[in-house]
Amino acid sequence: MVIGSPLSLRLILASISALLWTLCCPDSVAAQPNILLILADDMGYSDAGCFGGGMKTPSIDRLAREGVRLTQFRNGGMCVVSRSSLLTSRWWPKMRTNFTKTPLLSETLKAAGYRTGLIGKWHLRGHPIDRGFDHFFGLMNGAADHFHGNGEFQYDKTPFKEFGSDWYSADAFSDRAISFVTQRPTAEPEKPFFLYLSYQTPHSPLQAPKEDIMKNRGKYLSGWQAIREARFEKQKQLGLFPADATLPDYPENLPHWDSLTRAQRDLEDLRMATYAAMVERMDKGIGRVISALEEHGKLDNTLIVFLSDNGTDPFHSASEAMLARDKLPGDPGSNWQPGFGWAYASVTPWRLYKISQHAGGVTTGAVIRYPGHTGEQGRIEHSSVHLVDLMPTFLEVAGQSTDGRKLEGESFMPLLKGEPWRLVNRYPVRE
Repeated sequence: MVIGSPLSLRLILASISALLWTLCCPDSVAAQPNILLILADDMGYSDAGCFGGGMKTPSIDRLAREGVRLTQFRNGGMCVVSRSSLLTSRWWPKMRTNFTKTPLLSETLKAAGYRTGLIGKWHLRGHPIDRGFDHFFGLMNGAADHFHGNGEFQYDKTPFKEFGSDWYSADAFSDRAISFVTQRPTAEPEKPFFLYLSYQTPHSPLQAPKEDIMKNRGKYLSGWQAIREARFEKQKQLGLFPADATLPDYPENLPHWDSLTRAQRDLEDLRMATYAAMVERMDKGIGRVISALEEHGKLDNTLIVFLSDNGTDPFHSASEAMLARDKLPGDPGSNWQPGFGWAYASVTPWRLYKISQHAGGVTTGAVIRYPGHTGEQGRIEHSSVHLVDLMPTFLEVAGQSTDGRKLEGESFMPLLKGEPWRLVNRYPVRE
């Protein structure tokens, strides 16, 4: 190469640029990892394959295989409660939704130098753009038709109404997430990102593309008790629970599968096939986000957390109305919920479901991937952790002190590293 040639000049300028970046930016900022927080909506403890489920969730399973599974991760038991504690690191009975003067996770990370985004469901007071998020795409309220959206969708603060014929919420959120994590803003292109990817899956209405539903048809004709028992056996084989562990007694208010007519069993199979299709579609989207990070060289410098906001929805109040309207699970415009039987199977091995403060309502199977910081890959951790602990953990990995902050959680980074943690049994619940 000839000194003074255009190529050599470009290399010299690039070297000078890199040197100036190193000199002007603190090491703590340059080393800050990206943070991707993925929150499923009403997904049961045992639905993912890595937590004993029979659903095809290769992307979530990959995160578990390359990271750590937390078997005792506590949530708030329902949507708003969990989201409030997650973003404030405060207990719900103290905060409720009145956190106008409480710094949110998004605001704190933005102040720490992060580019921040929320894709998906907000379901809290105020507006994400006013609370530390640079970008927002999703719904302001708690639920919408997965094929047609609703009037609560916004792009930043602009109403969004472009629901085309091929619209599907999980796909749209995954697409937007990929755009966010792969973009390089003209200003500060090396800025780390914090993305809160808040899917509305598998929250009701139970809807999924027909081809995805048909892949699961017939898989649930053995019934909720048989599915629960099969999942429990797999959980013990995976090492999630001791070999001598036993399931709680069968719920007195839940009909036995054999008492249902053939038509009822077929309808229930369709209901759960739709639920499974929703989870699997979300997992595909998560896989596309992971692949995008990998292709852009960002995956190994990204802390990824996957969990659910609470247990599975046990209600089915609209079932009769849906049948009267000739709407089946999966149909656009329908409003089916999982119901008691499938919620019972999804939260295996726990008791009760969403809204309950028993383990089935407040325990999520969490997965964390953070290369070089979680000890042996594929490790299972049984110590209890709570949503309030996420903010202090994220602040620690971002190089920020928690001193002087009114946080009620504590960083569980020592736990992820396999080190002793003094808060091992901080959140006991009634199983």
